[in-house]
Amino acid sequence: MEIKDRILEYIKYKKITIKEFEEKSNMSNGYISSMRKGLGDEKLKNVLSSFPDLNRDWLLFGEGQMIKGEQKSDEVVSDTITIPREAWAVIQDQAASLKAKDESLRLKDEQTAMVIEMLKEQMKQQGEASAVKKSRVV
Repeated sequence: MEIKDRILEYIKYKKITIKEFEEKSNMSNGYISSMRKGLGDEKLKNVLSSFPDLNRDWLLFGEGQMIKGEQKSDEVVSDTITIPREAWAVIQDQAASLKAKDESLRLKDEQTAMVIEMLKEQMKQQGEASAVKKSRVV
């Protein structure tokens, strides 16, 4: 899709005529229809100042949403990136699963530590009992 196509899409979205768009943007009558390449710097400035809701990156490169601050209904916007809702749901499920596994490992670590302490105590008691037996033999 070229800039001209995106301008026409925006015009349709705004429910205005091409003539109204051209007049507001300080373009000559028929400029949009005869467009072959992109907009020059001056024309671009006029368009963006006349239509402040129009996303510059979308207009020039087709990136992002047509309207500034607008998001698709199936996306979640964080502070830095936009993620499709389906992907966000998968990420949340994986995070919950990892939290559960983390808790399970924490409990196993605690149990292991308790077993080690019990074994140390048993070894200590066996060592003391062995020392007592040796002293009786002597």
